[in-house]
Amino acid sequence: MHGESLFRTGYVHEALHVFDSVIAQEPHHVLALNNKGVILHGLGMYAEAEQIFLEVLCQDNNNANTVFNLISMYIENYDVKSAEDILIKYGNCLGPQDIHELKEKLYNIQNEINNIHEIEKTKVVNISMDVGKKKHAVKLYLNEGEVVHRVISACFAKNELYKSSLAHFLASVLRVNDCFIDIGAYIGYFSLLGATLVGCDGQVFAFEPEGKNYRYLHENIALNNLNNIKISNTALGLEVKTSKIFINSDNDAGHALWNVGRHPDYSKSRMHCITTDVHVASLDSLLQGVHVSNLRLINIDTCGAELDVIHGAVRTIEDNKVPYIVCGINRFGLQQMGTSEQELRQFMSYMGYETYGIHAETPHLVALAPEQSVTSEHDFHMLFAHSAWHGDDGPCAHLG
Repeated sequence: MHGESLFRTGYVHEALHVFDSVIAQEPHHVLALNNKGVILHGLGMYAEAEQIFLEVLCQDNNNANTVFNLISMYIENYDVKSAEDILIKYGNCLGPQDIHELKEKLYNIQNEINNIHEIEKTKVVNISMDVGKKKHAVKLYLNEGEVVHRVISACFAKNELYKSSLAHFLASVLRVNDCFIDIGAYIGYFSLLGATLVGCDGQVFAFEPEGKNYRYLHENIALNNLNNIKISNTALGLEVKTSKIFINSDNDAGHALWNVGRHPDYSKSRMHCITTDVHVASLDSLLQGVHVSNLRLINIDTCGAELDVIHGAVRTIEDNKVPYIVCGINRFGLQQMGTSEQELRQFMSYMGYETYGIHAETPHLVALAPEQSVTSEHDFHMLFAHSAWHGDDGPCAHLG
């Protein structure tokens, strides 16, 4: 009861500690195990939550709460088959209302997945990149009905990589067995490239809070049969909370935690303000207790929330001595989130990072003094490199 009270009032980690202490004394305490699974699910630790729920069902296959929680988690992750399997195997313990609710969710999710594959709009494109003597290739679902999908498609039609300067930077620094974290993963373009670069024994963590893009991310991973990417439908920030995400009707890669209709270029979003609730958590909280090795690069593209993301990831960055952090710079978005490019750069400098502009032309990386800035009317990427942590393979050694 104490743990549940803490959980209801927002003290998530304190509640988790209480449930863990109960489990330590009674390893088969199904209520404490179920509650722990709920918290792990809320923190985006889906594999760990799944293991806990399945453990409960091994002990009590009529535990309606756990059956409902496990099926709901599978549905949230668009794992329709697993949800249906659990419903068939354990659904007899559920009440009629719960069964109706779950079946309705399954029906809606299946329709959404089918819509992703609309024949007249969706196609599969092949992306390849030569790194050293090895070709890295991935496939990507692209929907001609989405604005940025069309931009990506146009790049490939010209035999060009989308955001080629950042793609080549990934190829220059990510090595086999490394870990890569992609925050604001969109439909998985960089997550997929990163997964091929770090290899089957490497790790990729991809975070995408917007529902439709998350579905594409999930489908693109399945399309490539990749098992080294863990995904989470979570927004990254400074603290654990529920927030509003504003859906960008003008730019499917531009959803944000601020009202995107304020941007002068987003007239559709200004006319129709669409929001949905999103779970926000810090990277430090999500990776607490998770084994991470060789964390080499964090890519953050969150339409202005980059500084909050980094504030919530300081422990992860310092514990893992992360040599490279790339941030998308959306100056308008940073302003809407109450900060600025200058404040972001100052904080990174305080953490020991040097600032570089990433360019498509040679030199690909240009060191920026504090008083220097990148001249650009559009969003761009900025590299922060820690000289004490990247060793002899400094960024300019790769791309300069």
